Amino acid sequence: MFEGKKRTPLEAMKAFCHWCMSGTAHDCNSVECALFPYKGGEIPPKASRNLLKQIKARCLDCMPNGAESCDAFEPYEFHKPCPLWPYRLGKSPNVSEATRQKRSEQAKKQGLGKAQDGKNGANLAS
Repeated sequence: MFEGKKRTPLEAMKAFCHWCMSGTAHDCNSVECALFPYKGGEIPPKASRNLLKQIKARCLDCMPNGAESCDAFEPYEFHKPCPLWPYRLGKSPNVSEATRQKRSEQAKKQGLGKAQDGKNGANLAS
């Protein structure tokens, strides 16, 4: 179980950037990092609003074989738990699987699911 502070995804991103840069995230110049645009704790114009996707990308940089095996959920030596850990799989731990399923079904009913060809509703991703 995660032993760190409960944060929103944006707060977790900012906390991670401050940790990575030893408290001076504004000095970061790692433009290739998925979290770079969010280092100040804000979503800049034209940046992706899918914060969980950005966190997952950063976690996969750290754990290329899969973020599932990440064990940074608890303190280790002088390190605090990684603030991104709860979001490492690209899902919010604050949303239950039942709620996630319900939202998915609602989106499909509203036509917000996967792209369709427009003729017979066939899924283009198939």
